[in-house]
Amino acid sequence: MIDNNYKVINDVLPKDDFIDVNNFLLSPKFPYYFNKSTDGKDNIEMFTHLIVNNFQITSETYKFFSQKLIPLYKLVKDETTANTILRIKVNFYPKTIVNKLMGVHTDFPNSEIEYLTCVYSLDSSNGFTGLFINDKEIKINSKANQLIMFDGKIKHYGTTATDMNRLIVNFDFIKKVN
Repeated sequence: MIDNNYKVINDVLPKDDFIDVNNFLLSPKFPYYFNKSTDGKDNIEMFTHLIVNNFQITSETYKFFSQKLIPLYKLVKDETTANTILRIKVNFYPKTIVNKLMGVHTDFPNSEIEYLTCVYSLDSSNGFTGLFINDKEIKINSKANQLIMFDGKIKHYGTTATDMNRLIVNFDFIKKVN
């Protein structure tokens, strides 16, 4: 289970699946969509690809992800009460001269739904994810094949990297209601 409202798990996918997912997301055929800002306010440019949004499959890439990410889904289900995918979004942050901090947020700020947020890193860059838990800021470095799981109500932010492009997949899962 998640301790202290968050958990970091390394080596989430088997090596071959991790390589396949990475190659797929970095393929010139994988479509990304330009965003002028990560939150509508910060002016940090990024590219995204929405795979599932509000329970609806929004991308033809879903079939690939649903097959390759089975170990990740199983891990989330085994470690938490999360059981249904609310959203899957790929975030590609171009390399920047200095680490740029994105806006502090929750993924669904006006939602009454209990959900789990997960950040899956596909690179080991000097970018990181910041969490605010009990008035304390926790910074978790980006590490390839690492999953960060935390309660969806926890405010968080990401950063760009200065040593390479940063690539993550953001998942939100509905928590199982008992």
